[in-house]
Amino acid sequence: DCNEHFFARELPGGYGWIFPAVDGVRNVGVYQRVDAYRGAGVPLAKALEDFFARHPDRFARAERVGPVRTWQLPLSDPRVAGGRAGLLTVGDAGRHVDPLSGEGISQALRTGIIAAEVCVEALRRGEVDAWAARRNHLRALREVDAAATVRSAVQDAMTALVDRGLYRSRAALRVLQWGYGRGSLDARVR
Repeated sequence: DCNEHFFARELPGGYGWIFPAVDGVRNVGVYQRVDAYRGAGVPLAKALEDFFARHPDRFARAERVGPVRTWQLPLSDPRVAGGRAGLLTVGDAGRHVDPLSGEGISQALRTGIIAAEVCVEALRRGEVDAWAARRNHLRALREVDAAATVRSAVQDAMTALVDRGLYRSRAALRVLQWGYGRGSLDARVR
């Protein structure tokens, strides 16, 4: 009933995971930020096989029940505009995925609420125009992406701690607690 995360030098800018069982099946995978992935030069399917090989006891009785799938996550990027006149982007379409966890559900909900509020304002003004797109972008930047930028730095700190073999240290645990645990960097759905 809990997520497991495995940090390793072989997954710079990322981690391996085991998510809780649904109908008796667990989701196991690897995650790497795209900049680290490009630098490592190891296909994700190979990184996953290597992850299994590094944890033989953990996966001794595991059986693959589906194909290996990869997907590039549209990580938060404050340089990406929040749409254009007549179109506001939210969630994955707006590149609002957390770079530390790879999670995007709360960001999608929050940016959807922001876009809806901006649309109401814009329609009162007459149309969903360039002003609305800019307003949507600025609010998403302030309410979602600013924290994601900090979480990207937390990911960099974790990579540095793993590189130095300190990923089980108190410092690493503090970084993780701050980045994940207290929710201080989470997108809030109001």
